[in-house]
Amino acid sequence: MTVREQRHFMVATTEPTIAWLRLFVVALTGMALIAAGGGASPVSGAWVLILAAAVWASLNSVLSLYRRYRRLLTRRVYAISDLLLITALVSLTGGTASPMYLLYALPLVVIVLHHGVRSGLKYMVASTVLYALVASIPQEGVSPSSPTAWLAHVGLLWTLYLLLGYMTHAEEGREEKARRRDELGALHRAAAAPTHTGDIPTVIESVLSGALGATNCCSAAIWLYEEEDDRFTTCYSLRQEERDSEVVQQPVSVSAGDVLYTVLYTGSAITVPDVMADNRMRNSALCADRKRSAIIVPLVAPGAKRMGILSLGREECHRATQHELRFAGTLAIQAAVAIHSAFQFQEAATIEATREADKLRSQLLGTVSHELRTPIAAIQGFASSLRCADELEIPKEVEDDWLQEIESNAERLRRLVTDLLDLSRLEAGALRMAFEWQDMNDVVEDVRQNLEILAGTRTLVVQSRGTLPLVRCDAERIGQVLSNLVENAAKFSPADSNIVVGLERYDGGVRIGVLDEGEGIAPEYQDKVFERFYQVEGAAFRAQKGTGLGLAICRNIVEAHGGRIWVESSPQQGSIFYLTLPSPVPNAS
Repeated sequence: MTVREQRHFMVATTEPTIAWLRLFVVALTGMALIAAGGGASPVSGAWVLILAAAVWASLNSVLSLYRRYRRLLTRRVYAISDLLLITALVSLTGGTASPMYLLYALPLVVIVLHHGVRSGLKYMVASTVLYALVASIPQEGVSPSSPTAWLAHVGLLWTLYLLLGYMTHAEEGREEKARRRDELGALHRAAAAPTHTGDIPTVIESVLSGALGATNCCSAAIWLYEEEDDRFTTCYSLRQEERDSEVVQQPVSVSAGDVLYTVLYTGSAITVPDVMADNRMRNSALCADRKRSAIIVPLVAPGAKRMGILSLGREECHRATQHELRFAGTLAIQAAVAIHSAFQFQEAATIEATREADKLRSQLLGTVSHELRTPIAAIQGFASSLRCADELEIPKEVEDDWLQEIESNAERLRRLVTDLLDLSRLEAGALRMAFEWQDMNDVVEDVRQNLEILAGTRTLVVQSRGTLPLVRCDAERIGQVLSNLVENAAKFSPADSNIVVGLERYDGGVRIGVLDEGEGIAPEYQDKVFERFYQVEGAAFRAQKGTGLGLAICRNIVEAHGGRIWVESSPQQGSIFYLTLPSPVPNAS
């Protein structure tokens, strides 16, 4: 196991567990050395000390479970107990002539790896003094050892300390660089969160994932605060082992006396070394998970707007350093800015959607009112004229023409209302389709007479290439699509031109194309023509201005069949409107 792995193992282990393990190893090693010839009988004081060490290890492990004793069982207490036990064993088994002095190395390794080089130095000074006291006390029945032996033993321990210190210092340097890199990465991730999407969970997930990647925390959470209602509304949390999954979002109810409100109102971060022993954490919403220590930082956006709380938790007791508090504070600032920006983009998107809806509503009202006004005015005018036909002695032929105009304008009104109802039902998914297996040649043949009427003076040509597969579709609605496309082609084609309706097998289904020889459509308008109420600008198009609903209806009907519709065109070269209809059984014919 490398020094880095050892350090990570030590850091992840709780203080009582390490103390118990340390004393257990000391006792076990002592028994092994005594059994190997340390010079102690089974009833000697050395065995009594080993038994006492085992009892102490079990006792402090049990006492650490109770909050009232946890403050007393500090690492200093454990280190002093180790030193006293080992010194007593060395004294009872021969002093400087006893191999028990090697036991001083066991707590040394744990202290250096777990608490650092400075704590290890204090331990070494204390152990050297105690070992010197043992060497100065004459041992009964043991010949006094020379100072050289004592110096050799102490020198060996100091050499071990210096070696551990060097390895730890080098590893700490590498870890410091890696930690700073991870912290910069977390801050960059928070600053680069996709705030423009207005997706709050995604932005918060970027912040929490970066925080967990840069710290030894087991969990991170953001508690969003609603300033208008003065309450916390939602908690977004993420655990270290679930960093690759989505952030957990849940509504919360935080009591008024919770520490979250204290941090939010004071605007100051706090560190909680032991959640179970801190009175501020009693009945707090932060105690819902298994964290033992925490850093709690307020989220304050520009303009002193309170956004919420950022909390970072560990599974072990830990007092946060000043550097950890500074990093958490900086990350909280970045997170507050990102969340505030995401809320602003979300609000802007809502406003834009409202404006777009108002624009479409105004456009609908303007288009519909214009389309209604013209036929209504014509119907009203011709009806008034017919009422006075006898007085004005209007010829019968003229009266018939007026009646035909009234019928034509009434039909125009009916068509407009029908298109509006069909489009609204299609977009709402409420228009029922009668899907049946159909031969597309038969579908086109059924509406061919109507297509020729819509083509007017233009020549309608129907072409079918090869054997077509059966298609499951609503024949009436597909006929409506073809009628709209042919009518659209006739509006923008010369009077003596051709309109071609072609059918062919395509990607296991059927593709239908409607070709005209009209003005053509510029590339920038080819996707927009399928939007409702959209009209291509230009003199040729303005002269044939309609409701702008026909192609929108076509697109919705085709997509309801699982197909696709598009246009291929170039200015002054005509247009081809394609639509595809898939066939679940492409080999059927």
